Amino acid sequence: MTGATLAIAQAAGETAPLIFTTLFSQFWSRGLFDPTPTLAVLIYNFATVPFQNQQDIAWAASLVLVLFVLATSILAHWAARKSLYNH
Repeated sequence: MTGATLAIAQAAGETAPLIFTTLFSQFWSRGLFDPTPTLAVLIYNFATVPFQNQQDIAWAASLVLVLFVLATSILAHWAARKSLYNH
C-alpha cells in the first residue's frame, strides 16, 4: 500500500513526464489507451497565456496538485507506520 500511494504521488507530482505522455490532450478520453488531460498540462497551458483568470486557474491547479501529493505522502506514511507497529 505504501509503495502504491508513493508511486501515485510521485507520478502526479512530476510534471514533465506527464506532459510528454499525455500528448497535450485537452479532452476526456474515450478509451483506456487514449491520451487524457492532466493537471500538469492544464498548469503548463494556462500559466503561459497573458490572461489573468487563466493564470489564476493555473495557480489553483498547482495548489490542488501539491495538496494531492501531500495527502498521498501522508497516507503512505500513515500506512507504513500502521504496518510497522502491528507486528
